[in-house]
Amino acid sequence: MGRFALSDSHRLGDPTAMKRLLLASVLASLPIAAQAADLYAEPPVVDYSVSPAVSDDFNWMGFYVGGNAGYLWGESRIFITVGNNDEGSDTFDFEGFIGGGQVGYNFQTGPWVFGLEADLQYSDASGSTNGGCVNCVTDLEWFGTVRGRLGFAMDRWLVYATGGWAYGRVQDSATNPPFSHSETLTGGWAAGGGVEYGFAGNWTAKVEYLYMDLGNSDTGPPFNIGGRYDENHIVRVGVNYLFN
Repeated sequence: MGRFALSDSHRLGDPTAMKRLLLASVLASLPIAAQAADLYAEPPVVDYSVSPAVSDDFNWMGFYVGGNAGYLWGESRIFITVGNNDEGSDTFDFEGFIGGGQVGYNFQTGPWVFGLEADLQYSDASGSTNGGCVNCVTDLEWFGTVRGRLGFAMDRWLVYATGGWAYGRVQDSATNPPFSHSETLTGGWAAGGGVEYGFAGNWTAKVEYLYMDLGNSDTGPPFNIGGRYDENHIVRVGVNYLFN
């Protein structure tokens, strides 16, 4: 058998050969170390000093108070009787400026807003006719409502429907015969809807429409001048301050 022999430059005891072998081992291990480093990633850093997001939705709940102004137009049917005799009647329009104030309270659950509102209005709405009666005049002196409200909130916007009791004071007069009568009507109703917007802090602004029926006025015999006021249209704008 032949004998295997290392040359002098490749003997294990040769320092130069040992250095070359060590260098080759280090170079061979570099790709493996790089792959291992790629497999390790630093865990994400969580900044616990940042507060969680808070909803900025407008809060409609609470007591509110405000004012309004607008316009009313309607129809009056006036009639005059003396004893059992019909002295004349006519139907005519009346209209005019209105202004007043309102108070209310809102409850809110999710997007739904419901509550109660009461308002009291000055009115200069009036109308007259020289048809079936001579110089017959109707003046709506003031009126008010107490209504429920049901709305749907979209952040600062609120769309709502409303309805409830209405009352007011009406004066009817005529020059032939010379009758004049004022009466407070309490058997009416009002219904409508509107849009309200929260525009600055707790201030809101609204646009509203109401249909109002004030019923009848009647003095009773033997002298009678009265009317029916069942068709009144109201458009008004207003502002409220909400306490919440």
